[in-house]
Amino acid sequence: GTSMPNNVIDGIKKSWREKLTYGDLIKIKDKKIDENEVSIPNMENVAVYSPIQYIPQALGMKIAKLFTDNLLIVLYAARILNLAACILLLYFAIKKMPFGKMLIYIISVLPLSIEAFATMSPDGVTISTIMLFIAYILDITFTKDRKVEKKDTVILTILSAIIALCKIVYVPLVLLVLLIPSDKYGSKRQKVITSTAIITISLIINLIWLKISSNYLAITSNGASTNKIKSILMAPVTYLKTLLYTINYNGSEYIKTLFGSVLAMGEFVKLYFIVPFAYSILFLFESTTEPELKNKYSKFQNIVMLFIIVVIIGLIFTSLYVQYTNTNSMTIQGVQGRYFIPILLLIGLLLSNLKIINNYEQEKKIKLIGIITVILQIYIMLAIIIVHI
Repeated sequence: GTSMPNNVIDGIKKSWREKLTYGDLIKIKDKKIDENEVSIPNMENVAVYSPIQYIPQALGMKIAKLFTDNLLIVLYAARILNLAACILLLYFAIKKMPFGKMLIYIISVLPLSIEAFATMSPDGVTISTIMLFIAYILDITFTKDRKVEKKDTVILTILSAIIALCKIVYVPLVLLVLLIPSDKYGSKRQKVITSTAIITISLIINLIWLKISSNYLAITSNGASTNKIKSILMAPVTYLKTLLYTINYNGSEYIKTLFGSVLAMGEFVKLYFIVPFAYSILFLFESTTEPELKNKYSKFQNIVMLFIIVVIIGLIFTSLYVQYTNTNSMTIQGVQGRYFIPILLLIGLLLSNLKIINNYEQEKKIKLIGIITVILQIYIMLAIIIVHI
């Protein structure tokens, strides 16, 4: 925890434990932030998050506090700056993406993606940065006559470092630099040197932050984390059985929540089945039928992408096994569909290897996807409004 004004702490408790209504906001519309009455709340669930994920929100708060100490204005300034930063990152991601731009669009308008962008959640920065990183890699890899320049190395190193600081489970994404062919560097030796440097720097940064944040890691289950890690290493087959059983048991729920069956951390806003169904169909349709995505990747590139996806999924489940799961539990607890959003683009790129023919005109297809997503967003906004009246 850290020192925070009491009226901010009260707002956090209200929005998390009870249904916050627009009437509640009206009641506190004139409330000021009182820096004199402070307490230290328990924030152990986010204490391990890197500060870099909160730069846009913190900047929004700082700017707002130059003009006012109104609690709601400062809050919404933080949300608006987070949204603006994520939109900017996604803009450059779509601009850089040499093909499959519509895939980024579909992933970006998923209900949980927009919730991450438009709130103070750190997930928005994570998702949008990863999208830009993947797009930048693909731009270098597949743009004709494109070479890896010094500025590209700097940009890739910065993006890799940000990803490494976001969440440890997404660190394997840094291995995507291996997709860039040797001829883009000028020689195989230069590729090895540059790729190794980027990966090593990212790992070092991640390990430094992991060392710092591990002091604040909250274990909300029985059994020490070290004992759980030892049990995985001593009996990997048993752990693998638990992981596969969990995926089989809860897999459909992960997919539904990933594509938008719930909002507000699953607490209040429940959406009809048509939302996750429609978004999942749009994602699969675009991934498997887009002609520009076909026959793009070598066998090595496909293996690298598949390896990264599998490792990240394994890390997601393992981290939650260590932190949230009781030792006698049959399934791994705490896994949520939103954790898989950052790897959706890679999954879509792999699915494009399926030999499915698309006879739709590109312009008509784009219009259809646009109309469907707008209709879905209108329904989702109405659902949010109704819940909070």
